[in-house]
Amino acid sequence: MSPGDNVGFSECIFDNGILQPDFCFKLNYYNSVFKTKLSAINFAVCWSLENGVRIKIFSDGLSSIDVLVPTSIKCSFALNIKENIVRANGLVSLTWVRAHG
Repeated sequence: MSPGDNVGFSECIFDNGILQPDFCFKLNYYNSVFKTKLSAINFAVCWSLENGVRIKIFSDGLSSIDVLVPTSIKCSFALNIKENIVRANGLVSLTWVRAHG
């Protein structure tokens, strides 16, 4: 990647089937797809914690989901996300969806 490449993510929130205003975030060009998908998961978890709302996260980032499963995580960024999920105490469910057939 080179400077100027667009790297980022957006979050779509539905409330009773109605799309709410979305959130869009631009990250530094050197962030990987893996880290970008982890950032999106983390944003959703933190949003749930701040708003006290039960959410379902659907992600096509299987490797990003898998890194959150082990009991010993070496990546501090992933560890922080897992701690946020634990703090959410049942408010968050995380599901993998196939993006490409």
